[in-house]
Amino acid sequence: MKPDSAIELHDVSKSFRIQIRNSDSEKLFLPKAHSVNKVLDDVSLTVKKGTVMGILGRNGSGKSTILKIISRIMEPDSGTVEIGGKLASILELGMGFHPDMSGRENIYIKGEMYGFSRKQIEERIDQIIEYSGIDRYIDNPVKTYSSGMVGRLAFAIMVNVDADVLLVDEILSVGDAAFSAKAAEHFKKMAKSGKTVLFVSHNINFLEQICSRAIWIENGKIVEDGPAKKVCSIYRNRVSESFDIISDLAHSGVADAQYKLAMMYHNGTDVLPDEGLSALWMKRAAEQGNTLAQVRYADMLMQTGSFSDAEDAINFYKSAANAGNEEARMKISSLSRHEGLNQDLEAVKDIFRQLAEREDPLDMYRYADLLLKTAWSDEDRVKAFEWFVKASDAGNADAMHSAAIMLRDGKGVAKDIEKCVYYLEMAAKLGLQRSQVLLGDLYYEGKILEKDDTKAIHWYETAALTGNPRAQYMTAIMYRDGLGTDQNVTKAEEWFTTYVHSSATQHMIWAGDALRYVDLETKYSPTDLYKMASKYHNLYGDLILGNTYHDGIYEVRNDATSQMYYEKSGSLWGTWRTSLARVLMITEGLNNIARIIELYEQSGACGDGEALYRLSLIYNNGLGVPRDELKAKSLALKAARYGNISACRAIVKNLKNIDMPDILKSSNKDE
Repeated sequence: MKPDSAIELHDVSKSFRIQIRNSDSEKLFLPKAHSVNKVLDDVSLTVKKGTVMGILGRNGSGKSTILKIISRIMEPDSGTVEIGGKLASILELGMGFHPDMSGRENIYIKGEMYGFSRKQIEERIDQIIEYSGIDRYIDNPVKTYSSGMVGRLAFAIMVNVDADVLLVDEILSVGDAAFSAKAAEHFKKMAKSGKTVLFVSHNINFLEQICSRAIWIENGKIVEDGPAKKVCSIYRNRVSESFDIISDLAHSGVADAQYKLAMMYHNGTDVLPDEGLSALWMKRAAEQGNTLAQVRYADMLMQTGSFSDAEDAINFYKSAANAGNEEARMKISSLSRHEGLNQDLEAVKDIFRQLAEREDPLDMYRYADLLLKTAWSDEDRVKAFEWFVKASDAGNADAMHSAAIMLRDGKGVAKDIEKCVYYLEMAAKLGLQRSQVLLGDLYYEGKILEKDDTKAIHWYETAALTGNPRAQYMTAIMYRDGLGTDQNVTKAEEWFTTYVHSSATQHMIWAGDALRYVDLETKYSPTDLYKMASKYHNLYGDLILGNTYHDGIYEVRNDATSQMYYEKSGSLWGTWRTSLARVLMITEGLNNIARIIELYEQSGACGDGEALYRLSLIYNNGLGVPRDELKAKSLALKAARYGNISACRAIVKNLKNIDMPDILKSSNKDE
C-alpha cells in the first residue's frame, strides 16, 4: 500500500444471488432458479489521505456495498481491500445501538465497538453529548428518539473516536440544516488534519459543498471520477435527462417528472413520439399542480371545441395563474376580453408580420416576441421560434437570447442544450449582458451544462466589466475562492468594492449632469463624476465621457481619449456602437472600414436610425466597398422609419424614383 493512501481497492467484485420464483418447481420440490446480480465489477480505487470523497449513483448501483466492503462488514468475491489506519463508520441508522438502553449507555457500547476502553469513553462522553445536541434526552431510551436524534448521536460518537478513515452512508440526510452545516464544517477540518472521509448520499448539493472528490458508480463500475463539483454536475445532468429515471419518478407520482415525461413523448426525446401518452402524462401532472402542465393541458382541452373541456381548461388556467404563471394569466385575461380587443391584437400582429417579412432584424425580433407573448398553442410557439431564428441570423442579439431560452425550456421546440448554448454564446459575444450572466450561471451551477468554473468566471467577468452587479459579485466570489482561476484576493476586493458602488453609479452621473448647470460647493467637476461612474464600469458614464472629449465640451477635444471611452461603452450590445464607428471613421477612415461597417450593422440591428443612415452613405458613395445604390436606398428607408431626420431629407431630395411612404411624400411637399 502506498504511504499516502488511506484506502486502496484492487479489482474488487461482489455479486448477489437473487431467487427467481417458479411455481412449477415449487410444486415439484425442485431446486429454485436463481440469477446473479453483479453489484461491483472489478472496481479499483485509490483514496489519498485527507480526501473527502462522495460516492454517487442510483439505487442498486453499488454505493453502499462498496462502503460495507471497505468497512469489512462484507467480504468481496474477488479482489483486495487495504485500509491505512483506524476506521469508523455509520452505515445504517441505529446500527450498534440498543433501543431499550439510554443514549448515554449506548455511547459506551458504541465506543467499545470502536475499540475504546471505558476510561477513554468517560474522558470524552461530555464532549460527545454536547456535540450531539440532545443532552436533554441523553438518559432516555434510544427507542424514544427520532431518526434525526439517532443520527446526531451516532455522528457525535463517530467524529470523537479519532479514526483515520470515516465512512458515512446517508446519515446527514436525517439531520436538520443547522446540524448538517455543523457536520460539514467538521468534515472540512478533519480533511485538513489528514483524516479521510467517504460519503454515500443522494443529496448532491451537500456533496458538492463538502467533498473535494467524487466518484459515480453505475452498473457496478466507476463511470466518472474527479473533482466533486464536476462529477456532481455530470451526474445531475445525465440523470435528470434520463428517460428511465424520469419514467420511474413519473410512475411514482412526481409531478415534475410527469411533465418531463409528457414532453419527452411529445418531442420524441429518447422515445418514439406518442401524443396519446403525452396527453395522459400531461393530464396527471396538471392534476397534481404542475403549472407548466396545467397551461399545456388546458391548451389541449381548448382545442377540442367541447364546452365541458373548455370549462376544465379555464379551471387549469386559473390554478396556474394563481400560482404566478404569466402565460396562464394572459390566457385567462384573453378569454374575458371584448371581441373588439381581439381584433385590435390581430391587427397589430398583421402589421408586424408585414414588417418582419421585409427582413429587418429588429422587426423580425419584435414579431417573434409578440407571437410568443400571445401564443395559444405550440403552433404559435413554433412560429415564434422560427422568427427568432431568422432575426438571429440577421444579427439581432435579443433574438438569439430568446431562441436560447426556448431551446433550454423546450418551449415550442424540442429541448436542445447544445443549440441553446450556441445562441447564448453568439449573443454574449455581441455584448448582450443577460446572455453573459446566464452563461455564467449555467456553467457555475452545473445543473444544465457540465460545471465549468473557468467558463463561468469568463462570462461573469465579461458581464461585470459592462456593469452588471450580480456578475460583479460572482466574479469577486470566484477570485476570492480561486474558482476557475488562481485565487486573487486583490481582485476579489476590487470587485467587491465595485459591487458595493454599483447601486450608486447612476447617481454619480446625475451628480455630474447637475454640476453642469448648478453652482455647488464641491471640488469635483462634471468630468470627475463621470469618471467615477466609469471606474465602477457604468458604460453610460463612458459614453458621456466619449462625447465630452469628442465634442470638446468642458474638456479639451481629444480623439484618442474619446475613442478609448467609446470602445468601453461599445462593449455592450445596443446602439452606442454608432458613436465608436463615427470616431473610427474620423481617426482611421477607410483603413478600418470593415469594422466600421460591422459596428453600424450591429447598431442598426437594434433599430439605430443614425447607424443605418451612415451605412447607407457608405454604400451610396462606395467608401471602401463597391458602390450599391439599391442597398443604400434600402438602408436610408429603414433609417427614416426609425426616425432619422437626415435620412428623411436625403430620401426627399435624392431618391425620388423609389416608392416612398406617404409620410415622406408629405415631407417632400413641405420642402
